[in-house]
Amino acid sequence: MAEEDITLHYFDVHAKGEAIRIMFHYIGVAFNDHKIDFDEWPAVKASGLCEFKQLPCLEIEGQKLVQSNSILRYLCRKYDLYSTDAFKAYLIESVCDLKEDLYKSLYKYFADKDFEGMDNWVSETLPQKLELLENRLKQNKDGKGWFVGEKVTMADVQVFQFLYDYMLSPLKKPKFEHVLSGSAPSLKEFANRFIESSESLRSYLESREDKIF
Repeated sequence: MAEEDITLHYFDVHAKGEAIRIMFHYIGVAFNDHKIDFDEWPAVKASGLCEFKQLPCLEIEGQKLVQSNSILRYLCRKYDLYSTDAFKAYLIESVCDLKEDLYKSLYKYFADKDFEGMDNWVSETLPQKLELLENRLKQNKDGKGWFVGEKVTMADVQVFQFLYDYMLSPLKKPKFEHVLSGSAPSLKEFANRFIESSESLRSYLESREDKIF
């Protein structure tokens, strides 16, 4: 599928659109990454592009898809990063739900500019949540280092995006890497493994502009 056949419309931030970008780059599918300035958003919103008046929006195969997690789920099913087995699908979804809980907790502090609260959350609550994710990863003993089964799934994409963007990217690493190393070293190894398993993703991460959020 050519780049012009797929367009992701999202703001020039990581946040809810970045897991979609990471998935495309991981599997090497070309797409048009339309980054919208915040001052452009009212006009885009009024244009009718987005059914629910929110971004991201993905144009693919004549459809305009909305809601970030639904878009990612659609793409992972389309590109075989999901499972047809009901229990494995549950395992994937439960990991993704925990990641979403972490994202919402962190974003609340950021949106409220409550940086003292964020620091307390990072030191007191985040390590416990990371241990839960690490325990789930370790339960997949024959999984070649992935969360579910023997191949990368949506669970791996979602967890990697959270770990990298909020703990391991160049801007975050000095402040947050020690939390990951101390609480869940297997997750840090997982993140490195995820990067090393895709040359196209590695190139993307090396070239993209890092963001605060």
